[in-house]
Amino acid sequence: MDQIRPSEGRAFLFGTENHPLRREIRRQIGYMVADFKIFPLLNGKQYFRILSKMRGGVAWTNIRQLAQDFNVDLSVPFWKLSKSDQRKIALIQAFMHSPDLLILDEPTLDLDPEGRDVLYSLIKKARLEGHAVLISSTSLSEMEQICDRVAVLFEGRLVTVERGIHLRTRALRTFEMRFVEPVSPEIFKDIPNVLDMWVQENWLRCTLEGNPDALLKTVSEYKVTDFTTNRPSLEEAFHHYYSVETAAV
Repeated sequence: MDQIRPSEGRAFLFGTENHPLRREIRRQIGYMVADFKIFPLLNGKQYFRILSKMRGGVAWTNIRQLAQDFNVDLSVPFWKLSKSDQRKIALIQAFMHSPDLLILDEPTLDLDPEGRDVLYSLIKKARLEGHAVLISSTSLSEMEQICDRVAVLFEGRLVTVERGIHLRTRALRTFEMRFVEPVSPEIFKDIPNVLDMWVQENWLRCTLEGNPDALLKTVSEYKVTDFTTNRPSLEEAFHHYYSVETAAV
């Protein structure tokens, strides 16, 4: 977005180098910054009328429809809005002019569940209309849900770029199970995607990469008294990606 100047390298938007970023190109982009703020005394109507003029005119019907979809009151000053409603204002300004490219930085941060559903619908609609959507997120589950392709960055390195369905097949989960009777670790040795397995008497704890089908079929032969599963933290998942890619190199 030309807000930070690179020390080296070049970036192109719509076939044009983005430094300096021309006004015509800016109008083709809908950008939402993670720490979005506007003058606190302005309300939504005032803010969007100013922004509409700056973008060469945006139909008020588009703005009003987005406000209705997000259920946010445009007559309320920004400082009186909840964090969720402030986030909705940020999203409306990004989508209001139907841009060819949307760049959304942590768009669901502080957003209520209803707002997330609206956002996901808007992203789907934009994709179907042929627009590009770039999303920065720290939620793997969110990326799996709404992205066609996912780029994983770790410690300044591009670790992998994958389609969303492939990311799901590599998703990590931790499993803990308790059985009525002690079980042998040998029964799990042929399950290729079980990692970090630990078995003590009738207690199993492991990390699973991808599809849990083989593990569940194996344990179905034994009586399970307790079962929990969780996704590891994003940091743990990134460490996994990083170690896998390093080993492959």
